[in-house]
Amino acid sequence: MTFLLRKLTIAIVVLVSLQGVLPAIDVKGVDVHGSFSQTFLKMNRNDYLMEGAREGSFEWTEFLLNASKDIENFSLGAQLIVRDFGEEGDFRAELDWGIVDYMFNDNIGLRLGRARQPFGMYNEYRDADAGRVEILFPQGFNSEGYRAGATSYDGGAIHGSIDMKAHGTLDYQIFGGKNHIEDDFFLPLGINNAFGARNTSMNTHRLGGVQLSWYLPQPGWRVSYTGFKYEGSFDINGIPHPLLGKVSFEKAIEFNINWNVLGVEYHDEKWFISSEISLRDNHNPYSDGMIRTLLLDDFFIDYTSFTYYLTVRRYLNDEWSVYASFGEDIRYAFDANSAPGETLEEFNLGFRYDPLPNVTLKMQGFLYKGTKGLETAAQPSPPQATLDEYSSMVVSRLTLHF
Repeated sequence: MTFLLRKLTIAIVVLVSLQGVLPAIDVKGVDVHGSFSQTFLKMNRNDYLMEGAREGSFEWTEFLLNASKDIENFSLGAQLIVRDFGEEGDFRAELDWGIVDYMFNDNIGLRLGRARQPFGMYNEYRDADAGRVEILFPQGFNSEGYRAGATSYDGGAIHGSIDMKAHGTLDYQIFGGKNHIEDDFFLPLGINNAFGARNTSMNTHRLGGVQLSWYLPQPGWRVSYTGFKYEGSFDINGIPHPLLGKVSFEKAIEFNINWNVLGVEYHDEKWFISSEISLRDNHNPYSDGMIRTLLLDDFFIDYTSFTYYLTVRRYLNDEWSVYASFGEDIRYAFDANSAPGETLEEFNLGFRYDPLPNVTLKMQGFLYKGTKGLETAAQPSPPQATLDEYSSMVVSRLTLHF
């Protein structure tokens, strides 16, 4: 059934795209937009993002439908997503985000609901495929594999904009809440595969942070900072006992993650250049020394990860755009003063072509050196014994948007 749905999706996208006549929809003052995309992914050596990537996979289909309306100081909006991404989604319809936002004035407002999770400069806009040249963000920095657990949160935010006169404008938001993660997310599935557990659930206890975006008085410049904290646990059920064979047990493993992200961008009519640096601290407290020693020590270790990227985009004309990006993700064991552990160097380039106003074609190629982060449910961490150090990936996408 999934195979037939996928093929039907591709056919609909192609047929309707050839018409190129879908406008934005306005229903009694409600602004409605949507997109329908089919993506093909192939990796030459390692299964990354989804099982079957080495053979090439079309198991990446998305339909997004969003609606928004402004009523005086109120803004209301919501987005529905229907997604198939490898073992995740299976065309399940979900509320991707839905918010009520009230602005007391330009300086302060209150947002409640399921909102986009601020992470760096672009995570809140990761589904706006029509608004960027590339298909994927740098994967060492913001992996598509983590989308289900890093896109939205349920909670609230205080936000606003401060006019600093000759020094530009400062946008801010202070946010907090928790997010909902389905059991088909690749991390719970990876834990099941790694340890032979019956099932694993990933639960967020709390998340929150602050984001600042400074729009400089010089046209096109922005500097951004995000401080972000994420606490939760993996509840693992039915783990085979390493000494007693058929006897199984349950375990909850807590994790605490802290991010600090600094970014800068510049754009004009022809160029869009951006760079971000992230420092991530992972701390995984244990309450059971035996479990750590016998089973989980290699999987849940404390580490610090330093990540950066630089992306350059060039708008050639109204139809064609190209870009290139380089980044590196370095994991240090236990603290940043230790010798580097796992690393991933990533170079990618691609193009975007808009043959019709409502149709976008994209292609993106990646070259990797290293294995850090190249985990999927099919290749759970630690994968270094089975993954090749050098690998490449090609991603192509057809999107219809209105």
